[in-house]
Amino acid sequence: MQSEGAPEGYCGTLQECQSRGYSSDRSSPDVVNGAFEMGKKLDASLEAVTDRLCAIEGQLNSHAEHIGAAKDGVVSITVALKKILEQQERLTAHGDFGTVNDKLLAIVRQIEELASRIDIRKPVATGVTLADEECTVEGITGSESGNAHVGEGDTGAEQSLRCGDKCEAEDVTSQGKDMAKVVLDTSEWMSSIEKLLGEMQPVIRPRNNTFYYHIQNFDDIEKEALAEKEVFRTSSVFVAFGYSVKLGLSIEEYDGVMYLGAFLQICQSSRDSLLKWPFTFPYTVMLVHPTDEKKNAEHCIDVLAYIRACGGCFNKPSASSNSGFGWHTLCKVQAAMKEGFIYENSVTVGVRFL
Repeated sequence: MQSEGAPEGYCGTLQECQSRGYSSDRSSPDVVNGAFEMGKKLDASLEAVTDRLCAIEGQLNSHAEHIGAAKDGVVSITVALKKILEQQERLTAHGDFGTVNDKLLAIVRQIEELASRIDIRKPVATGVTLADEECTVEGITGSESGNAHVGEGDTGAEQSLRCGDKCEAEDVTSQGKDMAKVVLDTSEWMSSIEKLLGEMQPVIRPRNNTFYYHIQNFDDIEKEALAEKEVFRTSSVFVAFGYSVKLGLSIEEYDGVMYLGAFLQICQSSRDSLLKWPFTFPYTVMLVHPTDEKKNAEHCIDVLAYIRACGGCFNKPSASSNSGFGWHTLCKVQAAMKEGFIYENSVTVGVRFL
């Protein structure tokens, strides 16, 4: 029995302790087992987080490879620009290059912007390790006697550990999303630059009545022609004496032999109602030799002689463009390659209005 003078905080007899909700039935092995079970749960949680971090690391490495590819693309674009500038300088020193120069400046700006967005010096993937010594759980402590004590803070401790791992995983996930955005932006900028380069197959006008169309990647065009038996490439629309036209290259097979040709295609424009129809300007189509103008392969088209039979090519366009008209056997492909018409994997065709 508790005496009247018992000190404050004294529990009293065993029966009194039990009546107040305390129990001494929990043995030391039960405590150890409880701690062991909680340790297994924590191990499972850490393993899941580790797997997640490894997956994120793999994604970051993949993004790094894409950034490297983007850098290679910028280098290749720079080389292409250099070739265009060299060709521009070689073909003429007095031509009207306003449009071409504007496109070159636009591409340069695109490349500068792309370079400012790509910073490959930053680490894109970091190894993540979880050392056992770095993990502490406040709710599980070891006593001097080696027994484990499971306190009321165990659940909170486990949640604290998981929260910490989750935050770390979210940080890495955020880095992965940022990297993915960089890759997406890079792809968009690359597509924009490639589009501008596509427009840089220019129609160059070194003289008032002559226009040239320069086509790159000739080996790809030749392969396509061998497979399809005919291939056509046309320039962007340009204006000649008020008429909107395109200049074209053809590679076609005749009697088992592949030939290079050139043609002119009349296009629809807002000025058509002010122009004289049918189109009657005589013109000469040509395959241009890059170093010796005397070697050019040319053929004169007397439009008046063909209007009756091929009026659809020279009448006012009722659609976006008429059928092209030119000469499709200017030079055999093999002869063109042998005689130097194919220069740095490119070829040039031209039209001269008489």
